[in-house]
Amino acid sequence: MSIRERIIFNSKFDPEKYLAILKEDHGAINHPAQAGALIVDGLPFYKPQEVDESISVVSFNHVPLPDTLIVALTNYPDLVPDSTLVLWLIEEDLYFESTMGEIRTRLK
Repeated sequence: MSIRERIIFNSKFDPEKYLAILKEDHGAINHPAQAGALIVDGLPFYKPQEVDESISVVSFNHVPLPDTLIVALTNYPDLVPDSTLVLWLIEEDLYFESTMGEIRTRLK
């Protein structure tokens, strides 16, 4: 059975800007063997996708998602407002829930 993780940002923002932040600020690279996927902190994930009014990032096989996917956005309140709800799911179970504002406060 393949364990799937997913991070959902309940706010609509430009996924291309998000990718640029991951690449420029955190060293994310394109996955060498999987189209539409990247690697950051040694962990692969699929490119962020718009789903309804949110942005979703999905994991790869049995590999966990890196927390950098959330931390990367803490310096960009103009892109992802403090009120944005962040959900981290493992399969369909809620692993983590917070707002970007709460995350920013905790990381100061």
